[in-house]
Amino acid sequence: MKRFSFQRLPPLVTTAIAAAAFVIATAVLSTIAGWGKIESGIRPPSSFWFAVAFAAELSAFCAYVLAYRSVAEVGGGKRLRLTESIQLVAVGFGAFLAKGGAALDSNALRRGDKRDGEIRVLTLDALEHAPLAPAA
Repeated sequence: MKRFSFQRLPPLVTTAIAAAAFVIATAVLSTIAGWGKIESGIRPPSSFWFAVAFAAELSAFCAYVLAYRSVAEVGGGKRLRLTESIQLVAVGFGAFLAKGGAALDSNALRRGDKRDGEIRVLTLDALEHAPLAPAA
């Protein structure tokens, strides 16, 4: 019996599945919270904050791509192309869940042995969590 694997699906199909899961989850959560509350929260006065949040998310994404490239290059490591870095960061969270940890990042960042990749992943992890620690 063959095991099902998302890796064998075309990217468009995987994206469609993810989008459908997002829409279903949003509908379920909106039903639980109450559609009236959700609808009133998305009215035009709030749209300014959506734009601010989107801009902040976009700048954070760009900064993380640059950090990812820098961590990969330090100490004579790989020099990742910008497009390659963007792709790795964009799929990183989903792959983090599917691969059971930072396997994707470890393979992408290592220049030699497996330990080197793991150290680089831990460096990125520290970069992610250091600003969050005071808030926690």
